[in-house]
Amino acid sequence: MDKSEETVGGGIARAFVDREAMRTENPILRFFHDHWERVRGSRPMPARADISPADIKAHIGSIVIAEALAGFDDFRFKLIGTDVSRYFLADGAGKTVRELYAGAWEDFGACVLQNYRETALARRPLLASIANIRWTNKLRYSMQSIYLPLSEDGEIASSVLTAFTYRFSAGRQSVAAN
Repeated sequence: MDKSEETVGGGIARAFVDREAMRTENPILRFFHDHWERVRGSRPMPARADISPADIKAHIGSIVIAEALAGFDDFRFKLIGTDVSRYFLADGAGKTVRELYAGAWEDFGACVLQNYRETALARRPLLASIANIRWTNKLRYSMQSIYLPLSEDGEIASSVLTAFTYRFSAGRQSVAAN
C-alpha cells in the first residue's frame, strides 16, 4: 500500500494514494479515484476530456477543476461545483489559488497550492484532510479531498480535478453525503 502520510501546517494530513489505499476511504472520494483510474487506462494520467459529466453526474457538485499555470506556480479555477461554491460562499471560477486565498487566508491557500503543485509534479492522486476548521461562514467542519492530475499530452499535468466532502459540527449534515 502506498499511503505515506504527512501533516502540514494547520493540521492538514496529506498522502499520495493508490487503489489499495482508497478501499477504506470515503465512498465519494473512492468513486472519483476509481473513475480516474478507469479512464486513464495505461497512461500516467487521463485527459480532462476523459472526465465526462454524465459519468460523474451523481457527485459533480463536489468537484473543482483547476488549470495549471506555467511552472505550476499557481492554478486557475476553471470549474467549481455547486456544493463547493456553497461551501466557499462564493464562486471563485476564473481566480487563481493565490487570488482566492489572499489576505487572511493566505496560509491556508499556500497549503492548497502545495497540494495542487505536488499532485501535478508527482502525477499521482493526493488525499488530503483537515479537521475542525472554521471558514468565513463561522461553521466548524472537517473536510476531506482527493486531488487527481489530468494531462492533455499524457505526460505533463495540465490541470487537477479535486473532489471534496465536508462534515459540519454541531449536528449539521455534510454538504456532500459521506
